[in-house]
Amino acid sequence: MALDPTRPLFPVPPGTTREDLRTRREGPRPQRRGQGQGRRRPPGEDPSGEAYEEDPAPPPTPEEMERFRARVYRLVALIPHGRVATYGQIAALAGHPRRSRHVGQALGMPHDPALPWHRVLNAQGKVSARAGESPHTAGTRGEPVERRQQRLLEAEGVVFTGGKVNLARYRWRPEEAGGAFAAEMAQDATDEEPSRR
Repeated sequence: MALDPTRPLFPVPPGTTREDLRTRREGPRPQRRGQGQGRRRPPGEDPSGEAYEEDPAPPPTPEEMERFRARVYRLVALIPHGRVATYGQIAALAGHPRRSRHVGQALGMPHDPALPWHRVLNAQGKVSARAGESPHTAGTRGEPVERRQQRLLEAEGVVFTGGKVNLARYRWRPEEAGGAFAAEMAQDATDEEPSRR
């Protein structure tokens, strides 16, 4: 017996929509920001009764971004040979855990050529795709930056399996770095004290 594509596979009450069926199967869809009653909820109020974080902080000023970039460069310089870090890890160590994209932007800007930019990967342990030109393409004779980054890491002994690095094995753990990392964090604390006064 052939299936008739115009008939449902199971009895459906008259007037039932596809959305009704999906809701029964998966539950109600969460509302996205901007959907709903047309008004903003007060901070901390959620229709489900759960608390949530208030809106994120305003965008950083150019001065804050410059300090953040300088801290990112100092942290990336501490990543040892044969180890990797993620954009989110560097952002968190720099004191701004929600700025992983800013880490990528900072590493995409011209900086000291000795900086081991290639040791920073995305959260899946993959080399991130890049759009447009990069300061890292100089002298590569057309080699894609992504391929160059993987080649540099492999030369340091980092193994890629299926295009990914095993972060459990190769992730940099700054707490194991000892003195250099502690000195860098102390330097960051003293650098920021005048701006907090």
